[in-house]
Amino acid sequence: MLYLLLACGLGAAGVFASVRDARTRTIPNACCGAICLLGLALCCLRALTGALPALPTPISCATVAVATLLLGVAAEGAYRAVSGRVGLGLGDVKYMAAWACALGWWVVPALAAACLSGALYACTRRERTFAMAPWLTLAFACAFVVALFR
Repeated sequence: MLYLLLACGLGAAGVFASVRDARTRTIPNACCGAICLLGLALCCLRALTGALPALPTPISCATVAVATLLLGVAAEGAYRAVSGRVGLGLGDVKYMAAWACALGWWVVPALAAACLSGALYACTRRERTFAMAPWLTLAFACAFVVALFR
């Protein structure tokens, strides 16, 4: 039952962040913090009960989250230095790192799917930019479900 509550909390925070990003192109830090805390709580609960073995260990999730944050900030900084424009955005980077707290390495294929889906959608609509959080949320939710039923 507690797993279900934590998963619903992750989903609710993800949907809120997606709607906010689609409307204003910003992701609230509170959403990133909530997803991070809920993800870590889910990892700890998994470690204590041994349930949901397809998802990575808490240490692995934390390591991937830190790596995601550092690599994302470095990539965004390099893109801004070269192009002089904002690329992905640091809110998106924090959002990805927060989800990595729950998904661990599953965040990597989900991130690839989200970037590809969002870019294809933007190309079909002839848009130069798009809100990334809705695509990230969808991809991370799918990765979470796939990991659970793997």
